[in-house]
Amino acid sequence: GVLVAPVLHNECVKFTEECHQNNIPFVLIDSDLPESGRFSFIGQNSFQSGFLAGKLMHLGLSASRNVLAVEIVEERDDNFIINRRFDGFKSFFDQQILKTKLEMVTISYDHATEINKLYSNLNALQGVDGIFVPNSKAHFIAHVLERYDRKEIILIGYDLTPSNSHFMEKDYIDFLINQKPVEQGFIAIKLLYQHLVLKQSVEKRHFIPLDIITKENMEYYQE
Repeated sequence: GVLVAPVLHNECVKFTEECHQNNIPFVLIDSDLPESGRFSFIGQNSFQSGFLAGKLMHLGLSASRNVLAVEIVEERDDNFIINRRFDGFKSFFDQQILKTKLEMVTISYDHATEINKLYSNLNALQGVDGIFVPNSKAHFIAHVLERYDRKEIILIGYDLTPSNSHFMEKDYIDFLINQKPVEQGFIAIKLLYQHLVLKQSVEKRHFIPLDIITKENMEYYQE
């Protein structure tokens, strides 16, 4: 049996096809590939988590309502979970009476200069009320906000990593959606054991709750 975290979509599809060819069962964590034939998935409802991020952003927006959604990736690859988070985020604002200007951009993680180029001019930030980062890389944006002391810009991301925790403590990240990675791994191994050793039927999908982390409660979520 195999436990897989499909960060890179194309590579994971090839790998899971090899698993099928060799009759090796696999369980996915964090990112789901519904058509992969996995026997179970443990993670969040990606669409709902993006929708939740939109609601959190909406609560703090000013009258100008200009929002930037930034995907920071290690290489350009179609990531199913990120796309679903974007869809959920956009869906929330599509349902609102008050219109919000929403712009989505993708930045390569390997080219940090692109981030600096995008934000080095303070005038580019003047009209931005909030920034949504649909993965664990919110700290890159927080670093730039700190450079220009822009705490008034709402920043929402994912995962209580050490870097994100650092900038949340300094009030440059407002909300993080926690994915409980340790719990995901534990449940995945448990399901593998039940499936392979005990020969039991297991649930096809196990959703992790959408926990909202703030500066005030993050100490209770440290792994």
